[in-house]
Amino acid sequence: MPTLKERILDLLQNGDGLTDREITDRLFAPGALQQPVNQTCRQLESQGRLSRKSRPDGKIGNYLTGVVEIPQQTEDVASSSDFLSEDAVKLHLKNWLESQGWRTTVVWRKERGIDIEASRNNQRWIIEAKGSGSRDQMRVNYFISILGETLQRMNDPAAKYSIALPDHRQFRNLWTRLPELAKSRTTITMLFVDLNGNVEEINHTAAGSAHAANKTLPPTSGASPSAVRKLSRGRALSRSTQRQRSASTKEHSMKQPQIEIITIRGAVRSDVPVTLDVLLRITPPAPEVQVQRPALNLGLVLDRSGSMGVQNKIGFAREAAIYTVQQIFPTDRVSVTIFDDKVETIVPSTLGDNNNKGRIVELIQRVEPGGSTALHGGWQEGAKQVRQHLLAAGLNRVFLLSDGLANVGETNPDAIASEVDRLAKEGVSTTTMGVGDDYNEDLMEAMARSGDGNYYYIESPQQLEDMFQSELKGLMATFGNMVSLGVEPQDGVVLADVLNDLDRLPTGRLKLPSLIAGMPIIVVVRLNIPAAREERELCRFRLAWNVPKQPERSKMRASLCLPPVDAATWESLAPALEVRERVALLLMARYKKQATSCLEREDRDGAVRVLQEAKQLLASAPDTPEMRREAQALAEIGEYLTSGTWVKFLKHAKYQAHQRRRSEPYRNP
Repeated sequence: MPTLKERILDLLQNGDGLTDREITDRLFAPGALQQPVNQTCRQLESQGRLSRKSRPDGKIGNYLTGVVEIPQQTEDVASSSDFLSEDAVKLHLKNWLESQGWRTTVVWRKERGIDIEASRNNQRWIIEAKGSGSRDQMRVNYFISILGETLQRMNDPAAKYSIALPDHRQFRNLWTRLPELAKSRTTITMLFVDLNGNVEEINHTAAGSAHAANKTLPPTSGASPSAVRKLSRGRALSRSTQRQRSASTKEHSMKQPQIEIITIRGAVRSDVPVTLDVLLRITPPAPEVQVQRPALNLGLVLDRSGSMGVQNKIGFAREAAIYTVQQIFPTDRVSVTIFDDKVETIVPSTLGDNNNKGRIVELIQRVEPGGSTALHGGWQEGAKQVRQHLLAAGLNRVFLLSDGLANVGETNPDAIASEVDRLAKEGVSTTTMGVGDDYNEDLMEAMARSGDGNYYYIESPQQLEDMFQSELKGLMATFGNMVSLGVEPQDGVVLADVLNDLDRLPTGRLKLPSLIAGMPIIVVVRLNIPAAREERELCRFRLAWNVPKQPERSKMRASLCLPPVDAATWESLAPALEVRERVALLLMARYKKQATSCLEREDRDGAVRVLQEAKQLLASAPDTPEMRREAQALAEIGEYLTSGTWVKFLKHAKYQAHQRRRSEPYRNP
């Protein structure tokens, strides 16, 4: 049966200049969703087989160019091996930036907004991107338009601004010909992206026409040419992206999160049921300029048991706690509780003004290793200090740090996690940090998940200060907490799976991590969808969260609607690369958890078999920088398993699975 591309070309043979709407009405049904046709026509334009231009009535028509196939090895038209779509450029940049510690927010396809907004510490980087273009004149137009778009974005004097283009000789020539005065006055830098994901940044320098070039390779080795071609095609072909301009149940002056829905294919079948993977990207808004952050109420709980004296763990713990105290504002509160077999609060909850900070630091510096590990009692006392001074309009959190097993007082993980959950519902969250290889990772992870906080595996005590710094900055950038996601299938659709394996609330809704600026949350659900005769609503999504200083819970809703297509059209819609990648990553997290369960049953052979199945999944997954990093992580935990270093295998595998489910990058523990 003919593909959608062939059907469009045949139709235009008999009626040149049809709009996407007119093509859709003739090929499908009047009023059907025109997104598959729009995307396919844009692809044909990029191949030089169509020209999209204004008709006399002002509408965009599709005109045959007479080109039957993409010309090969010519100067004027990009060959298939040289073609990078705009989304492929963005994906390479996203992976490159995140490998260097940037947090990214990306606007995919042709949606409005900043193409890539990256943040790291107090830095902000704005990047506008374009794809290859199929002809010389198109590339000139791309270059001019991207400069104009970037200039219009330049309203933040502290931000860095760049334009990103495929590494093509014509784009390089256009950049070279841009006057040096324009480059120096605007301070715009140039990012060239090649098919392997290599990124080269060219900065203007004060030395006249000289330029400083910074070429950075991807985090792992480059992909093979065949894999690169597959990636390029995956981004260029059809994908369903629905940005929901969701309405909040209460209007606030602050910005709202964005919910983006991306389906593995941009349609459903009209003749048979289908299983559809759906990716939801929830992007918290960037912090508004000069908006005062909520006050913090922190309880630092430090393990001072005897084992903390090994490798100077206690010294690094003291430094991390002191760093936290030095960062808080005079309006914030902090307490310090220490524990071994006994629990002691050396700093009752107090304001963080300069008069108190010196005394608090001095008391922390006196902490030395002692006896056993009354972990539960230490957490209880730290939580009590926070709860006694609960800030209704602030953020209240306990930081628990330990290197050992709870062996004094309550030690049952379920009982402790239930208590942590009850306190979280009262507004006090809990973050846990496990140091070394002797602590109970199941307990620490369960406490963090129940406590609406974060869990960190810290293999080396030297990393403690960095982890405290990351946690404190995330807390300061928190937009909303106690976040939930409701998934409500409609009209015979069935929710078959939630690939993130998220906890469920008593309401049945999914429990999500806190909304933190610069940290999108990605959830993948799998829907079983019956055959459909017409476009209809398939699923509704309900996002809810608490905002500091807001008495009422905030809510947003979004919905998914897709058109029905026949078998030939369905097969012509290429699966979305981003969805394929995320599905593979989440299934890898499941394999890791399954392998740890086998090992905890002393079934080493079973754990080896599970990891072998994970390797087979990797072999069929899309070849992207993130999947190559995943392969490297899998190889590392596999070495722990085969070498008999089972404790490290359990810690690393569980931590990686935990991070992946929460849409957080791996940190080298």
